[in-house]
Amino acid sequence: MVFAGRRLAAVREAGEVVIEVLDIGFRPTLPDFESKNLSLEDDPRYGPCLEAHKRILEEYGDLEVKSYPDAPHTRTLHATRKFNDERLCEIAVAYNASGTGQVFMIVETANDSIVPIHGDDYELERLQIGRSVAQAELAILVAELGSPAEALDYWAVNEMAPSRERYDRSPPSAQWHTIRGVTRQAVSNNVNSARRALHENSKDSDPWS
Repeated sequence: MVFAGRRLAAVREAGEVVIEVLDIGFRPTLPDFESKNLSLEDDPRYGPCLEAHKRILEEYGDLEVKSYPDAPHTRTLHATRKFNDERLCEIAVAYNASGTGQVFMIVETANDSIVPIHGDDYELERLQIGRSVAQAELAILVAELGSPAEALDYWAVNEMAPSRERYDRSPPSAQWHTIRGVTRQAVSNNVNSARRALHENSKDSDPWS
């Protein structure tokens, strides 16, 4: 089984890529592009925007661009992050000639696939994306550990905003036992149990991490 840390990293990076895709946006084609017999790729508005999306997605994972006969005015991009040929996470972007787009993030847990991000570009906001990434991270940990309490404690202590805590004299993780209403030792026991289980369940983890 793939180490959960790889799944968590793939999900976090996917969330960042989704935000970059939305920042690029979706430009419509010229009004008369069909009368000029242009392909979507050759349209001076759509084409460069499509290339910008492709560059971002190629950096994330294996990229495939698809077109369908029943949707000639749409290009669909799929970027897949894999480890040892096992899919960890996939981002799908459907870019329409009208200047709209749909974005999807498909995440693999130990038990099943989930789709925490799915919707039209104008519906997706940064806060919503952040919440969806957190939801996916917790789903990965619960599927691996089988214990919601261990998953939540591990996530709060080990995974929640580690970069911010370097500058925070009272980081959330240090106060997590108080927030939970349990002893510090109870949280520590859950975190240590989760860490052992995650390494034991995987074939590619670093036992010292």
